[in-house]
Amino acid sequence: MNYNNTFVMNLLELDCKLAKNLNPSLILVISLVILVSLSASAMTQTPSIPAWIKNNAKWWSDGQIKDSDFTKGIQYLINQGIMKISQVKPSSSQSQGIPSWIKNIAKLWSEGQIDDSEFVKGIQYLVSNGIILVETVQCDQILWEHVYHPQRLN
Repeated sequence: MNYNNTFVMNLLELDCKLAKNLNPSLILVISLVILVSLSASAMTQTPSIPAWIKNNAKWWSDGQIKDSDFTKGIQYLINQGIMKISQVKPSSSQSQGIPSWIKNIAKLWSEGQIDDSEFVKGIQYLVSNGIILVETVQCDQILWEHVYHPQRLN
C-alpha cells in the first residue's frame, strides 16, 4: 500500500471515529447548518424566464397580441420575482408607448438569437421609463404585519 492510500484510509477512519463520538444533537445541528447554507445558495440563483413568456414575446412582436397583454405578462414575472429588474424611479419624461426596437429585441429573443440578459435590458428600459409599472413592497412593512398582525396576512 502506498502513502496516498494509507493517508486516505486514515482520514476515513478518523471521520468514522469522530462521527461515533458526536452527540446526536450536534449531528442534527451540523446537518441543519449544511441544509440551510445549501438552501440559501439555491435561493440566490436567478430563476429562468418561463417558456410561455417567449411565446408571448413572439406573438407580440408579430402583432398577434396587444401591448397591454405583453406588458401584463412581464409585470407578473417581475412582481413574482421570476424576472429580476433593478428598482429605478421612472423618468419624468414617460413614453406613451413601447418603442419598436423593443419589439425587435423581443422577436430576436423569442427566436433564440439573443440571450436572456439582452431581453432583460429591454425590459429594464420599459420599467425605467414608466411604460411597465412594477409593484414595490416594503419588506419591513410585511415583516411588521406578519409579526404583529398575522391574521391580516391570511
